[in-house]
Amino acid sequence: MEIAANEIVFHNYALSPFSEKIRKVFALKNISYRSVDQPMWLPRPELTPLTASFRRIPVMQIGADIYCDTSLIARKLDRLHPDPPPYPGSTAGVADLSGAWADKQLIFPVCAPLVFGALAGALPGELIDDRKKMMPGLDVDTLRAAAPGLGAMLAAYLDWIDAALDGKSHLLGEHFTIADAAVFHALWFVHNDPTSAEKIRARPHL
Repeated sequence: MEIAANEIVFHNYALSPFSEKIRKVFALKNISYRSVDQPMWLPRPELTPLTASFRRIPVMQIGADIYCDTSLIARKLDRLHPDPPPYPGSTAGVADLSGAWADKQLIFPVCAPLVFGALAGALPGELIDDRKKMMPGLDVDTLRAAAPGLGAMLAAYLDWIDAALDGKSHLLGEHFTIADAAVFHALWFVHNDPTSAEKIRARPHL
């Protein structure tokens, strides 16, 4: 595969929620990039030589430079293509804070366990085994038992997000920010759980 010196190469897979977050930034800024589909679980023989022990997706590559964190990727894209900004003006700090909340408190503790618990019977065994290496102690029965409590947490968070969007086209006003991308990718992912999808559809502004 021949790659131009400044070409953006985006290593991802279709169902990766964090990849979807960055895909929204690409769309916002109308950035052209080369998408390289990677396996959902290790091994990733074409990617691992570039990232060493880093095992998460997505990864962005520009020439010899490798970017492995979605916050870093979003900031780099904003420097390369400033308009329109996902961190606009006085809302930059709140956008960052809201995005960090979605990444750390919404997707991992709530959305991911709900999806894995709901779909575990249909997921490839290789995927489950791979995620157990990332999350020691991962147990499908435990996730399923936790679903009612996690569902209640999700419902409360959805109420917050729904209220924040009341009367606005985006979370922080009229313009798309990194907060919208981060919250969207969490809800996009948890929509794979039918029970959670019903909760989302019940909120008029989501």
